Amino acid sequence: MCHEMIHLFCLENAIADTCQKGRYHNATFKKEAEARGLRIEYDRANGYSTTSPTEAFAAKLAESGFDMTVRFARITPSQKTSSERVKAHKYVCPLCGQEVKTTAELSLICGHCEVPMNLEV
Repeated sequence: MCHEMIHLFCLENAIADTCQKGRYHNATFKKEAEARGLRIEYDRANGYSTTSPTEAFAAKLAESGFDMTVRFARITPSQKTSSERVKAHKYVCPLCGQEVKTTAELSLICGHCEVPMNLEV
């Protein structure tokens, strides 16, 4: 909840704490979160977004009557095995060489040459 309250504080004070439509947490968010007793971990996809309480923050919560033995709702996704990953497909125009990469099996026509594109394996 403190993570979200930091976003609210930044919004109310016109502090830019994210970019990429709010998905990527920047160094400003990290600074604001650490100032409030949160531990911040960096994630390549979301920036400084993974938060957990520091010992001092957890102690303040415990003093206030919060039960820290209750598990938090965040479930970290497990890494997919290579057999579970979605296979990427590459389509190439036989005339101009234009390439299209997708995870779907499609029937594509080159927009320049107006010929069917070949699926490369």
